[in-house]
Formats: sequence, structure tokens, C-alpha cells
Amino acid sequence: MNTDQVRNFKEKIWNNILVLYLILSSGSILFGVNESIIVGGFSFLVIVQIITAKMKVTISKNSVFILIFLIFIILLSYFFNMNNLSASSINFELGFILKIINAILFVNIFPAEKFKRIFIKQIFVLSFISLVFYFSFLVFPGLMNRIPALLSTDSYVNYLIYVHHPPLYAIRLRNYSIFSEPGVYQAFLNVALLFLIMHNEPGQEKKILLGFSVYQSIIFLFLVIAILTTFSTTGYIALMLNFAILLFKKFRFIFVFPFATLLIVGLISSTYFHQTIYEKIVKTKNSSTERRGKDVELEWMMFLTRPVLGYGYTYFDVKKELLKDSKINEQWTGSTNSIFYHAAMYGFIFMIAVLYGFYRFSFLVSDKIFVGILIFSLFLFLLIGETFLQKMLFLVIGFYGISIRKIHQVYYQ
Repeated sequence: MNTDQVRNFKEKIWNNILVLYLILSSGSILFGVNESIIVGGFSFLVIVQIITAKMKVTISKNSVFILIFLIFIILLSYFFNMNNLSASSINFELGFILKIINAILFVNIFPAEKFKRIFIKQIFVLSFISLVFYFSFLVFPGLMNRIPALLSTDSYVNYLIYVHHPPLYAIRLRNYSIFSEPGVYQAFLNVALLFLIMHNEPGQEKKILLGFSVYQSIIFLFLVIAILTTFSTTGYIALMLNFAILLFKKFRFIFVFPFATLLIVGLISSTYFHQTIYEKIVKTKNSSTERRGKDVELEWMMFLTRPVLGYGYTYFDVKKELLKDSKINEQWTGSTNSIFYHAAMYGFIFMIAVLYGFYRFSFLVSDKIFVGILIFSLFLFLLIGETFLQKMLFLVIGFYGISIRKIHQVYYQ
């Protein structure tokens, strides 16, 4: 290979490593829970990429403004609510600030088109691997004890590229892939599906379904099947939103409703959906469902009490007492969603700034107003489902909307 080919090869390797790191650090069991190491490791990789590739980093004015603004709000909220300095509080706040710096630096050195393309391919590979394991274990349960495992505990068995959890409720088996929860995995699948749906069609490729090429149709099929095997209520609803986005993108407005109605009714009436809803919500008082509802209730109350700057790090002390009074089963401090959690912690000014990024991103990747509204609704729904704003991957998506003027749609060949 000549010099240019070697340089291009190295660049592809680094690009894939950076995107994979974003995915793994946002919910993979493999990465563990030490966020200081996780965030610092990504900072190191980005700096190495800049130095080795001899990049000239030019950060947009919008990025600089939003970076200074968000850091100011976080620090102001911290000191306004500070009872006493502690190592854990400093580590938490500085760690979150570093995540924001990492995300903004990433979007200014990594083109959005390239990010979306690599993200789709990597999630597709993860979905393929997870489905091989999932259906193999479903059909041949004995394989679980014959395949070498990296780690086996009472809670799960880690095969490194697939994590098996014992079935919950009456659902036989749920697809976790390599992540801590099916609810985390489905979010990556639905985001990849969204990116795939919002592609641009090269004229030379043969289309077989809704403007998708053969290769794109295969990716689409694997992503949808993987979402269904998560048995995630949030994932199913997000999938329906993706279907609606696809239909509104491909058809004229007047023809969408009958197609969308048939599709959504068909999915809702399916055995899988009914089984999931019944077992997780209706049949028994599920602790996870109870906790999610209680988090929204308590955090909304906290937000109304301090709407401007929130509670800062004292959120955890206040939430702990509120949970005790509520007498629900799950008493760990923290949250199960991003929007109400961060609103209670940093106030509405912080949330408006962050959500504005997702709003702009939604309309930058769409060419129709209603499609943009649906995309933004999808992001809101996913953010309510998990604490994704604490993860660099979703911060990156939001900051793409703030940092650039136009996202060119990509060919996935």
C-alpha cells in the first residue's frame, strides 16, 4: 500500500475505535461502572487521534458558546446548592463536565455523515451477533453451559460479545446483547434504525423496499428483529415511531395514515407486545415499572421546587429522603430517565440548552417538518426511558445539532 492508503487505513481504524468506544461506554457491561476511567480513556483516545492524524481542530462558535454556557450552569448549580465539598461531589460534577467537553470536541473533529455511517454498521454487527446467540440459546438452552464464558454470576453470564440474563417475568428470554439492560440496547438499535431510515438513495442502486437497497433492507430487518427480541416496552413504542417516520418520509401525507394505522395496530396487537405489557405492568406490581413512575413524580416535584438551577449534587440527598417516604421497593438514589433527572439536578435553563441540540439535529436530518417533529419526539421518548444524557454517545448526538449548520444525508453502500 502507498502512503495515502496506509493513512486512510489507519484513519478508518481510529474512527471505528472512537465510535465503538462511544457505544460501549454508554451501557456495555464490559466497561464496568468506573466512569472516571471511562471518560478519561475517551479523552486520551481523542487527543491521540488529533495528534497522530495531525488534525487542525477548529471548534465552531456555537460549540464554544454552548460549552461555556453549560459548564457555567453546572458549576453555578453546584455552588448554589453546596452544603459541603466532598470528593464524590467534585468527581461527579467534573466528570460530567469532561463528558460534555469530550462530546463537543468529538463533533468538531468527526463529520456527522461519517459518524452515522459507522454507527449503523457497528450496531448492525452487534445485532447480528446478539441474534445468533439469542436464537441459539432459545432453541438449544444447553449451549449456555457449553460455551466458554468470560464471567458467570448469579445475575448473568458474560460471553464477551453477548450477555445472557435469566428470563424475567414469564418472558422466556430477552436480548441484552452486550449491555446492562434490554432498555439500553433497544435505544442504540432504534437510533441506528432512525439513521438508516433518513438515508439518501443513490440512483444507481436497485431498490427493493421503501427505497432501500438489498444491503440496507438486510440491516433494516436485523435491527427490527433485534428490537422485538428485547421485549422492551420503550423499544416497541420507539420502533412504532420509527415506522411512522419511515412512512411519512416515503409517502405523501394523505396516504400515510392508513398505512401507519395498520402497522401500529398490527404491532400492538402482536403476542409479543401483549405478553410484555401484561407481564411487566398488568399481572404483578413490577418494581422496575413502579420505580420509573415514582422517579418522574418525585423529580417533577423537585424541579417545580427549584426550577432555575435545580438541586445540583444535593439531588441525591434529597431524592434519598423522598424515596424513603415513598416506601417503594427500590431505594437506590439516582434515576431511570434523563429529562426529569437533569431538570431536577440543573434546572430548566440547562435542559433547554441540551434539548435544543436534539431539536436542531432532528430537523437537520429531515426534509419535512412533520418528520422532524417525529424524530425529536423519538429522542425525547428515548431520553425519558434511561439516563442517556449521562452518556457521551447521546451528548454527541445532541451537540451535532448545535455545532453544525447542515447534516448531509449519507449513502450506505
